[in-house]
Amino acid sequence: MEPLYFYKKQETKDLCSKKHQTMQTVESFHTVELYGGACLLSIPSRFIDISQFRQISDHQEVFADSEKTDQSIIVEIVEYDSQISDQNIAEYHFKDLAEANDALENCTIFHQQLLYPTNTQNSLHFDSSIDTFSKAIIVGTQQVAKYKETAKNIVNVYLFIIRLPQYQSEILISMNDPVLLNPQSSASTNAVATSDASASMSLFQQIVQSFKIVDFELFG
Repeated sequence: MEPLYFYKKQETKDLCSKKHQTMQTVESFHTVELYGGACLLSIPSRFIDISQFRQISDHQEVFADSEKTDQSIIVEIVEYDSQISDQNIAEYHFKDLAEANDALENCTIFHQQLLYPTNTQNSLHFDSSIDTFSKAIIVGTQQVAKYKETAKNIVNVYLFIIRLPQYQSEILISMNDPVLLNPQSSASTNAVATSDASASMSLFQQIVQSFKIVDFELFG
C-alpha cells in the first residue's frame, strides 16, 4: 500500500473559529468514476484527482482535499489472500499500511468491525453490487512523516475493506485525516489539521456506503 497524507496546524483563535464554522457547513458531493468507470464513488467536491498532478499506480485512485484539511482518499485493488480470515483482515491491512508509512511502532487501533454480508444488524448500508461480500472497517492513528521527513504528524486512518474471493481481489478504501502537525513538518505550512473525529468518521462512512462496482470485468 502506498502512503499518502497532507496537512497544517492552526495557530490563532480566529483561524480556529473559521475552521469550526467551515466544518459545520454541509458538504457538497460529486460522483467520480474509478478505473475507467468500472466503479463509482461519491466524495466531497473539495477533493481533487491527484493523477492530474503526478503518476498514480494503475491499481490505485487517489484524491486529496485542495482547500483546507489535506485529508486524502485512496482506493486500491490488491490481491485476495485466502490465508487471512475475515476476522483478521482489517488489522492486517491497517498494519500493512502502517509499515508502508514507517509507522508500525507508532500506530494504535481505536475501532474495528466486521460487516457480514446482508446482515440486518449492520449499521451501514451498501450498494447491492457489494452487499453480498464480506467487508470490514478499522480506525486508528499513525505517526507519519510527509515525504519521508524526520518530523512526524499524527494522522487518523480510516480503512474499509471489501473481500472479493471469487475474483481473487480485495478493494481498500482509506481516508487519511491529519489531526496533529509537527511544526517542523512541511505539512504544517499547507493545511489545517482537523479536530472533530466524529465528523470525520461520519464522512468516511458516507463515502464508503456510496461505493459501487459497475463492471466486474475489472477484476479479470
